[in-house]
Amino acid sequence: MIDWLVYVHRKFNLVPHTLHLCVSIIDKFCSEEQVSRNELQLVGVTALFLACKYEEILPVKNSEIVYITDGAYTKKEVVEMEQRILKVCNWKMNLPTEFSYLHRFLSLTKASSKARHAASYYLESTLLNHDILDYRPSLVCASAVTLALNNQCCQSETQGMVMVS
Repeated sequence: MIDWLVYVHRKFNLVPHTLHLCVSIIDKFCSEEQVSRNELQLVGVTALFLACKYEEILPVKNSEIVYITDGAYTKKEVVEMEQRILKVCNWKMNLPTEFSYLHRFLSLTKASSKARHAASYYLESTLLNHDILDYRPSLVCASAVTLALNNQCCQSETQGMVMVS
């Protein structure tokens, strides 16, 4: 489902934080609620819909969400799932995500452009790994940044290796 959501995210030209927030909402909801296989896509697109409302200047419309699912769900079903997710998440949509730490960590390290892109890539690849949920978002982000900074291809002449203990 996350692969498909990445596709939808790109199709709508959304900001990166929206995707990370969407995945966090899905993880939080699915850890609290039993979700049937039939509802999984609905949960995913509704989480994306909620993340858009929180992050985007021009959020995706409900009708666009219904369209992207090829009419598998109605506007009413999306709204009902939205209410269910908000209730389960206790209306907390500002979940800390790995992406929310990325800019700070990269600024602190004065990372090169290549290192910034590599760190973003490493961070996005963690979205597909369920085992990452065991770690705090700040630690996952720090790991992606450290990996990028220690990648030989990403180092500038003035940038040294980051040592991790």
